[in-house]
Amino acid sequence: MFQCRSRSCVFVVFVGSLCGCTRTPHPTADLVPSATSVLAMHDTTRTLRTTVTVTNRGKPAYLEYGDCATQVLAYRTTAPDAVPVWDSRWRRTWGSGQPLICTSLMATTIPSGALFSPRELTLEIPLMDVLADSLPDGHYYFRASVAFSNRAAMTDIPAGDAEIAFARPLLATKRRSFVLEWQASPVTLSGTSVRAAVTGTLVNANSALVDFARDCPVLIRVYRDRARRDEAPRSGAADWSQPGCGSATQPKGMYRGDKQTFEAVVAVRDILGASLPSGKYYFDVVMTAEGMPMTLSAGELDLVR
Repeated sequence: MFQCRSRSCVFVVFVGSLCGCTRTPHPTADLVPSATSVLAMHDTTRTLRTTVTVTNRGKPAYLEYGDCATQVLAYRTTAPDAVPVWDSRWRRTWGSGQPLICTSLMATTIPSGALFSPRELTLEIPLMDVLADSLPDGHYYFRASVAFSNRAAMTDIPAGDAEIAFARPLLATKRRSFVLEWQASPVTLSGTSVRAAVTGTLVNANSALVDFARDCPVLIRVYRDRARRDEAPRSGAADWSQPGCGSATQPKGMYRGDKQTFEAVVAVRDILGASLPSGKYYFDVVMTAEGMPMTLSAGELDLVR
């Protein structure tokens, strides 16, 4: 998988080997990994804590690893062909959209027969950064992998399961996505069309070159039920969604305080189509920038055929 789910994406930067050279990775056959996942509490924040332990069943082993060595995948089922619904490498913090930057590199030698489980092989993530507004409460199954700069990665390590459920806020009209803050205006009727607008403001950098979706950066979605809109997108498919139009992007240079406003317009007749009745409808918009779709609440309107 990678679906860059709202508020759940991250860019991870790794540094190279300590020696600064290119070499063939050593095998890891004598290093046997195991992993566990538990729900924990860090200060006042509920977290998912996955810990990897490596047992050395061979000769002393020299390892180089970073502070983001452990990756976790979450699945809804244990079926052999199950597709992960969450990947820790791509997460962003829910509150700020801040990506994770990993720069440290450590080295150690594991004695023969020893167990090795340093802090860097434990990944602890707030539950809000796992489920965010995209994944529903429920039972999740986890698998881990560990990357080394001087050895082959250890992959597909069973890492337990957990029931994750907690209260989340209603879908907001304003959200942070790394360097940008997004604000959705309430949708309006312009003649026989619905118009939506989203404004992004550069707030977390002095300047930036931001990639925006080129052809349709804003997409409108419509719900007949307010509660489903307020729980979007984890509430399932909208009653009507504006079709997408490709993944091409274009960069825009911005300075702190600069704003970029994007609009979408769709005819009421296209929304109601042949099946939806006249009545009150609730809207959200999906704004795509920095390679990440951001879902925002966008008001309500009475639509009439």
